[in-house]
Amino acid sequence: VVSLLIAAFFFKELFSKDDLTSPLFSGLDDLLVVYFYPQWPLIVVLVGWILSTIVGNILVGLQRDHDSPPSSIEGNLKTLRMRYKMKEHRFASRENTARYLVMIAPGGNFLALLTILSALGFIIAGVTMPVIEFKDAGLAAQGLLATSKPLKASFSVIDVIQILGFDGTQEGDQIGPGLVLKFFFVGIAVVAPAVLQLFLLLLYAAPLTMGEQRKFYAFAQGLRSWSAPEVLCLALLILKLTIAIFPELALRVFCKDINELLIDRYLLPLALIQESDGFCYQIESKILVGYYVLVFGSFSCAFSASLFCSMTRAAMEDREAVLQLEKAGLKNEMYKPRNLPPKVRLGLFTWVMRKYARKCVKSNLLKNARSGKPMTSRSKRSGSRKGSKSPKRKGSKDTPINTPKSYLNSPVDTLSPADTPNPILSSNPMFGIGKASMELEAAFEL
Repeated sequence: VVSLLIAAFFFKELFSKDDLTSPLFSGLDDLLVVYFYPQWPLIVVLVGWILSTIVGNILVGLQRDHDSPPSSIEGNLKTLRMRYKMKEHRFASRENTARYLVMIAPGGNFLALLTILSALGFIIAGVTMPVIEFKDAGLAAQGLLATSKPLKASFSVIDVIQILGFDGTQEGDQIGPGLVLKFFFVGIAVVAPAVLQLFLLLLYAAPLTMGEQRKFYAFAQGLRSWSAPEVLCLALLILKLTIAIFPELALRVFCKDINELLIDRYLLPLALIQESDGFCYQIESKILVGYYVLVFGSFSCAFSASLFCSMTRAAMEDREAVLQLEKAGLKNEMYKPRNLPPKVRLGLFTWVMRKYARKCVKSNLLKNARSGKPMTSRSKRSGSRKGSKSPKRKGSKDTPINTPKSYLNSPVDTLSPADTPNPILSSNPMFGIGKASMELEAAFEL
């Protein structure tokens, strides 16, 4: 609907300007007003739909998810202090991107920044470069060569804004459907995509608190619903097709009189043209390189918005999971703190093996829980017996092993002291990777 409105309004405004239209058909604005001018009811429906989408996305972004009821707090004052401290701690989304393959790969931070900057650059280039070209054609255009200069002009998005009279210097800029359409045209095609990329860059790189992270995430979701440069691309394509079929549909009656008066009496006798077949007036349109740049920029904006919004959402969920574990106030005596490297780079093979290991551990846990048989390990040592000098290895059917559970998939209320992580580890942003490596070792033992 938006694409049709923009294409129709641009078509009408293009042919109503005397300096952009051939003198032969400079009075077509009355005809075009009847067929192509948008009306108030359609504009009101359009405004209501877009505003409801934006408000709905903002409300969903601000809503807090409570999947499980809060557990009993041990050490109320200590837990509240810890929760307040972690909420006030500033973090960026790039610190919690270990679950995404593009961030796990070497140079992931550079690729992420390159994605945002390239999308922003392609949008700016597509707005400023010429996207479409019009020129006169047909038999009447050949006759105009002797009297005036035919229309041949290329337009960019900035030129389209000027043609629509957005600068306020053209006539008919009073409050009406046309002015509302101009604002939406500029907003969804130029302003919203550029501002959205700046918000995504801020969410990814800037250290923010949990509250600030949620607010900026909600604003990014709202801008994402309103950012639609692909609507402009579709409008230009509709405009190209409309101009190609317009002479045949609307100018057939005019061409009959013009062929009889202009072509048969003047152009053919003076040998200015060789034949009289075809329509008297045609307009040829051509898509330029800037159009394809704008199309690629719109796809880049959509990809970066989807990627970085999901990354921000996952980072906030990880922070909430750590807060829930800290809220339990339990100690882990099974695992000892490990000195993890400051930056872990995992390859594709390790990432796939980690996913497979988690799946194996969960399936074996579920299978043995249903059958009532404990899981065993052939590689686990049972310790020394009385009267023996060295420990003996027991069989796989004798000794069960304690396989660690995934802290992201287990409710807080069901955590036992042996399965609850150490506060030192849980406060570490790389705690999830250390946990996954332990599950990987347990899966290899199985």
